[in-house]
Amino acid sequence: MEESNPTRKTLVPNHLLKAERERRNWTHKNVAEMINLPNPHTVGRWERGYSFPLPHYRQELCRIFAKSAEELGLVKRKN
Repeated sequence: MEESNPTRKTLVPNHLLKAERERRNWTHKNVAEMINLPNPHTVGRWERGYSFPLPHYRQELCRIFAKSAEELGLVKRKN
């Protein structure tokens, strides 16, 4: 019998952000450098849903992709 863990967070991958990055043939490192993000692995964590960008980085992502926060999946949905 499998028990559910109520404290376990459900990951919501950001397919929109990943698709825009891949469409431009940019690596995680490319994106990190363009937005002055110290660790390129963080971009992958955002795409996989393990973490969510802080407001400053959301703004920078919108700038480099020339897309709105909604178009990049950077708006948290209320449950």
